[in-house]
Amino acid sequence: MLEKIRKNIALVIGGFTIVGGVVGGINTVGRLVDTLSGIDDRVSQLEELVADNEINNQISILYEKIYQLEQVAYNAEYLEERVAYLDANYQNLDQKVRDLEWAFEDYKNRESNFNDSQAYEVQKWEWQDMLKQLERLKTQVENVNQKWYQIDDINNQISDLWNYTHSH
Repeated sequence: MLEKIRKNIALVIGGFTIVGGVVGGINTVGRLVDTLSGIDDRVSQLEELVADNEINNQISILYEKIYQLEQVAYNAEYLEERVAYLDANYQNLDQKVRDLEWAFEDYKNRESNFNDSQAYEVQKWEWQDMLKQLERLKTQVENVNQKWYQIDDINNQISDLWNYTHSH
């Protein structure tokens, strides 16, 4: 048997080499499968991260849209209040215009129905009498003011005298 092995040593070594190559190939295939499994796990994690990131992006987009809707609602509320305010002002102005129209019509009616005999002008002598009365009033006011000054002086003298008599 040894003789057969010696004669076929090249075949035996070749067989061992083939078996070693097959075992090495199986080992490499195992490592390759492990590497591919790791890559697959990482791709799955990456897909989950991408999905989470997309969800986060969608959430942030929704938050932005909600904020924009809140701004629109706030602006709409402000505009509603402004419209109500402007409507009230319009009603007030409309009433004032009607009042002015009525007053103007009333004035025109009075002007057209006014008789010259009802007109009254101040006579020159009446005007002069009013000016004289005004001068008399000015003089009386000046006299009253002078009396007040005199009263103030007398009060000051009394207080000085009182202080002088009570200080000793």
